Amino acid sequence: IRAVCADLVAAIELQASETIDLISDFTSKLSYEIILGLFGSPPEHVPLYKEVADAFFSYHAEGSGEEEVLEYERSLGGLKNELERLYANLRAEEEQETILWSLLHPRPGADALTEEELFVLSRKFFAGGHENLIYTVAVAVMELARNPGQMRQLREDPALATNAYEEAVRWEPPNQGNPRIAAVDDPFGMGR
Repeated sequence: IRAVCADLVAAIELQASETIDLISDFTSKLSYEIILGLFGSPPEHVPLYKEVADAFFSYHAEGSGEEEVLEYERSLGGLKNELERLYANLRAEEEQETILWSLLHPRPGADALTEEELFVLSRKFFAGGHENLIYTVAVAVMELARNPGQMRQLREDPALATNAYEEAVRWEPPNQGNPRIAAVDDPFGMGR
């Protein structure tokens, strides 16, 4: 993770005279590389995951229609095809410290996952991880920019970085729009 961060910062420093977009120039790239690396998808899959994420947001945007639904389904199909090819390769490979390899090689006595279960887990893992990383880092930087005294304190004592990050995310959570739907009747009226 440190090496990925260092590479991204070096790339940003090369464009120091230009305007930098923290999300597109740093946090998105960091997120895709880290999450897909942990999962075990190759870097070549980044455009597929981006396509699915973009289609997902278009599909869930207000006013979306049949075209957005079809685009989302098409992008999911493309990702599923690529992951199924990856599953075949990973099943034949030596042990790896990736989530996908572990899912493809269940412990003795455990049931193997179906292709559909593998795909659903892949999608959920990616969706749950990549956006949080993109926006939590951006929120932390934004909050530090809004509070120059805190930024100065952090620069003077980098050991405070973990606490500063956690506090920024607590103070301004990056994802506040997850609707919740009750699975059962709500006798207290809390689901309204």
